Amino acid sequence: MEHQRATIFVFLAAGIAGGIFVWKAALAIMAFSALEDPVLGGVVNTSGFLGGVAAVATFFALMRTLRAQRFVDAVWVQLFAAHWPSREETVNNTGIVVGATVFFSALLSVYDLVWGEVTNFFLYSA
Repeated sequence: MEHQRATIFVFLAAGIAGGIFVWKAALAIMAFSALEDPVLGGVVNTSGFLGGVAAVATFFALMRTLRAQRFVDAVWVQLFAAHWPSREETVNNTGIVVGATVFFSALLSVYDLVWGEVTNFFLYSA
């Protein structure tokens, strides 16, 4: 594993995301079932505890999977091998996109106005 810090960071983020998903799912299930979310030991709710367990389990499961480690390492290598545009290229491309968006929205507005007048003439001019 070449980029160990990046891999640990990605797996930690995945564990946290999985834990939040389990926590919110447990809250939704308890609310749907009209159950209370009891506090364990006066510190944490049951749903939060389940989310924390899921986060830790996800992190360690990913850390033990060699295929996942290789995948994150390959993605990290490709991320730095990619050509990233300069600031000037980004500003120019953004200007082109904004200009095209304004042009086409104005064009569609004119088409809509004309088509509305045509349909009003034929539908309501009797």
